Amino acid sequence: MQTTALATLPDLAAAAQAGDPAARDQLFEALRPIVAKTARSIIGPGVWVAEDAIQETLLDIANSLDGLGDPSKISSWAKTVTANRTQKVIAREKAHGAEPLDRDLLDRITVGLTPAEEVELIEAFRTLPARQRAVTYFRAEGHSVKEVAEMLGCAEGTVKACYHHGRARLEAELRRRGLTPDRFE
Repeated sequence: MQTTALATLPDLAAAAQAGDPAARDQLFEALRPIVAKTARSIIGPGVWVAEDAIQETLLDIANSLDGLGDPSKISSWAKTVTANRTQKVIAREKAHGAEPLDRDLLDRITVGLTPAEEVELIEAFRTLPARQRAVTYFRAEGHSVKEVAEMLGCAEGTVKACYHHGRARLEAELRRRGLTPDRFE
């Protein structure tokens, strides 16, 4: 089966599952930015730990692509695999005493902020535990509670609780820094 440039990720996923090596290459080329954005949003860009998570995620996807039931779900499935691998990488690094940094996790929230406000928001966001960071990021990206639960492999109630606690913790941290939290919404 020979593939020319297919237009959509689901088409590429279906062709890759059918054994088309060109489609598989195109799929991974198209997925890399999605995986990178998700991993860096949870861990932070420019951090070597994020690069490890990206590479490990791409290997996870390569090894389990045949298990993807519905090719139309390739994007959300890739984000799920990324979130799961990223959390494992964070846990592994914490066990070794490394604390991954997170930078620009909420790019779209920082639009219009002064540089000082942006730094304060990022620093406040760093105080969140990894799962709360992931949930808060995905919710800020517009994903539903159900979608986030599926991506992180947890119950919807867990997502709601993490989001609630994450926002409360973020608000308290912003207030502690002398900032008005509603300025950042």
